[in-house]
Amino acid sequence: MTTPYFDAALEALMADLESELVERKESLRKAPPGRDGPIERIRQAVCAFANDLPGHGRPGVVFVGARDDGTPSGIPITDRLLQRLADIKTDGHTLPPPTMSVEKRVLAGHDVAVVTVHSSDAPPVRARGRIRIRVGPRRAIATAQDERILNERRRHRDTPFDFRPLYRATLSDLHIRRFEEDYLPGALDAEAFAVNDRTREERLAAARMTLSVEDPVPTVVGMLALGRSPQDYLPGAYIQFLRIDGTGLADPIRDEARCTGDVMKQLERLVLKLDAHNRTSVDVTSGPREIRRYLQAPDALRQIAYNAVMHRTYEGTNAPVRVTWYDDRVEIMSPGGAYGAVTAQEFGRPGLADYRNPSLAEAMRVLGIVQRFGVGIGIARDALDKLRLTDGDYVTKAGILLFHPDPERFVAGAHVKVGYFANEWDVRFHDVISGGLFTQVDKTMEVLLFKYLKAAISYDGIHRVERYPVPEPALREALLNAVVHRDYAIPAPIQIRVHDDRLRIYNPGSLPDGWTLERLLGPHPSQPYNPDVANTFFRAGDIETWGRGIERVMRACGRAGTPEPKIRLEPGGLWFEFGFSDDYLESVGGSRRRGSLSGATSGGPGRHQAGTRSAPSRHQVAILRKSLSAQRITELMATVGRRDRTKFRNRVLRPLLDAGWIEMTIPDRPTSRMQRYRTTTAGRDLLEKLEQRGARGRHRMPGDGDELRADMVRSPRGEWSEE
Repeated sequence: MTTPYFDAALEALMADLESELVERKESLRKAPPGRDGPIERIRQAVCAFANDLPGHGRPGVVFVGARDDGTPSGIPITDRLLQRLADIKTDGHTLPPPTMSVEKRVLAGHDVAVVTVHSSDAPPVRARGRIRIRVGPRRAIATAQDERILNERRRHRDTPFDFRPLYRATLSDLHIRRFEEDYLPGALDAEAFAVNDRTREERLAAARMTLSVEDPVPTVVGMLALGRSPQDYLPGAYIQFLRIDGTGLADPIRDEARCTGDVMKQLERLVLKLDAHNRTSVDVTSGPREIRRYLQAPDALRQIAYNAVMHRTYEGTNAPVRVTWYDDRVEIMSPGGAYGAVTAQEFGRPGLADYRNPSLAEAMRVLGIVQRFGVGIGIARDALDKLRLTDGDYVTKAGILLFHPDPERFVAGAHVKVGYFANEWDVRFHDVISGGLFTQVDKTMEVLLFKYLKAAISYDGIHRVERYPVPEPALREALLNAVVHRDYAIPAPIQIRVHDDRLRIYNPGSLPDGWTLERLLGPHPSQPYNPDVANTFFRAGDIETWGRGIERVMRACGRAGTPEPKIRLEPGGLWFEFGFSDDYLESVGGSRRRGSLSGATSGGPGRHQAGTRSAPSRHQVAILRKSLSAQRITELMATVGRRDRTKFRNRVLRPLLDAGWIEMTIPDRPTSRMQRYRTTTAGRDLLEKLEQRGARGRHRMPGDGDELRADMVRSPRGEWSEE
């Protein structure tokens, strides 16, 4: 880069009325209708100086605050004026972005804005799709011959990797028709496109899709933007998507995709995957318009994905862009670190931009993937700011609680503890549930329903009906209430105590100032203890934020015919106590006692072991056969072609566990990622008897009154060990 001008040289240039290196503007006042304003004329001058068709090799200068006669106009040079000039480089309308500086200088005794433009290493530079050049002291539009000269000049300079040729490729590897119908109209303004009489080869070279007219070899950007199969020449130029069913890479993979093709196709397929896995709730009751809420901000995900594809390194690596969606976070990994003027500390600062792949950036703008440069991370941060989870460059405590895989590193007590009690003090076993708050809610519900609570079983015709002592909607609403409204300054967890005749939830914290228990139980406005946590759960569709949480718990219990919970306020916390109905206790063979394990059975807690009177399906028989050797749940789902884990567990796997025909290899940790399922001795006996009978389709179960009747087998899940 050439040496910048000192004040004396700038004053001489400002006064030189014949120089090809100078442009003057008296002010940035608005232009009359139908004419280009001062900013657009300055953009054209910057473009012309960057192209440097005469080959001066010296920077061009635009003076703002100077009259045509070279004297200062005396206008105030404000920060706003300097910012508008600096935006010429980063607003996406001057491509590739020119090398330029903007500063306020004192010349001839007055403040003047000075824009210094260096000649481009990769001409031609376009301003709004047109190539501008200098002809003496005025601007002009480049002719076809001018454009060829600039293209030739570019070939002999150092070029970014995305403009290097792929000599193994030919024009047949590019979608030429797509280039002419989709790319060119976006690359040129309407007037230039209408009079564009260049040949196809000239157009491809001008757009950097090929090296030159004389050497029409596809470039890296040409292959990425228009290639039929870019991965044949750039093996790592694709996006790998993984949906992990857990919080670590060792957990099962729920979904995966290899997004290939040109950059447009890659990103289109990735966006479909992101949208498919982004949990959405729809509210049609809060107002006249439908409201959609997402677990992850869609705009933030897309902008960061676009940023990764645009700014990754394609040189010297076969690694793809990796998008990994866990239960509690989404990670996007782009090969290559920060580039040029962008550092880890400055990453995402508004207005700061540098380009590892300037030609690819231009192509993505022309294709409509991005609209402006240097704002992608800002858009992502704005989306997060709407959730109020960031404070400048830092994540707030609410953001840590909601989405960090281990929030207890920063907030003591940020977990849920569940225990099974024989009496008020004798805990037989317990579970500690950690992770982000969304993960805590989902896993706590799963552990309670699958491990701690018995389901009373009845039948509606041939259909099995399971009834929990606490309705699932009421239990989830009470748990959400505890997670959202607890006081995280208290280093104690949410505690859930399960007895045989009741379930209690302890929520550390206190009521808002001036509130009483009577006000809490009556109609009241929403006043969340943790407003940012509540706002995120609201946007995810899990809560209403209308102060109706307790009312919803009471209504859910009423609809299910179970007792309403008792709520007790104590110093330091709030208790929810769900009592189990006498009908439920009678149906599971228990009774209500005080100070002991009321209604206890020899098997301890777990699902009701009476089995099912309905016959096993073909899928269940297939599961029994597959589980002769221990299998993961994903392997069992694949055996019968199931994709919905929850429905598979509830409708296929759980009845087999209840009947004692399969068992868990880790019964005291049902949600462990190492969990396997295997057929029990009773299950093997059933299979042997079914095979002896030459069973067809559906098979009779124990309790049907024939030789298949067997003693009730209690699943080893009931033999709980103390942790």
